Amino acid sequence: MPSPGRFVLWAVAIAVEVVLLGFLGSQRDWLQRTLDVDHLFERVSLLVVIVFGESILATITEIDAHWTVEGGVTATLAFLAISLLAWVFFRYASGSAEAGLRRLQSDGRIGALRDAVMYLPFVLVAGIALFASGLGTAVAEAGHRLAPGAALCIAGGIALFYLASVVESLRYGVLWRDVVLWGIPGVVLPWAIVPVAAVATAGVVVAAVVLLIVVLIGFAEANRRQMRANGRSMLAAGST
Repeated sequence: MPSPGRFVLWAVAIAVEVVLLGFLGSQRDWLQRTLDVDHLFERVSLLVVIVFGESILATITEIDAHWTVEGGVTATLAFLAISLLAWVFFRYASGSAEAGLRRLQSDGRIGALRDAVMYLPFVLVAGIALFASGLGTAVAEAGHRLAPGAALCIAGGIALFYLASVVESLRYGVLWRDVVLWGIPGVVLPWAIVPVAAVATAGVVVAAVVLLIVVLIGFAEANRRQMRANGRSMLAAGST
């Protein structure tokens, strides 16, 4: 189907799936016994891998069509930004996701399990796709000011990625205090890219994106150390 009809068709298909998934709650006992958490986790992870791969492909396609020195530098930075965001997902999200899905199944929380493996991945994938499209435009416009729409895609894509991660963590039963250190910066700080894009070239914007993701990784590492310290403190208090 030609554009824009294909986009309408996809929107309708997703809406139908969202509505149908709303009826899963009535099959709680059966789903608790039969759902294969390993399969669910593998499917979601594979989908994310595919989307990150498409992001790399989009960058390669743009540099192939707009081959310049500035474009090459920008494409390299874009590749680094995508790799760092993928590293964030597989270092921090994948392990907690598998444990969270098992906990939801054992507790019989089918609604939360549905949200974690069906609804929220829509938001996560949309964020990665927006991020990739903005970076692709930056590669094509290397040496020039980045279009406002592309800057919004980059900022909104990172923010959606972190928003989906925060909501998923909360659905797994993680306490708010254990996600606030990385969650709030992940949703708020990416919007600083928009004013940077208003005064800098596309290559500088992508370099700023790389720096931003490195900063967000720092927040995640600090959060992990804090959680480990709290766990040791609780263990010590229990032993005494």
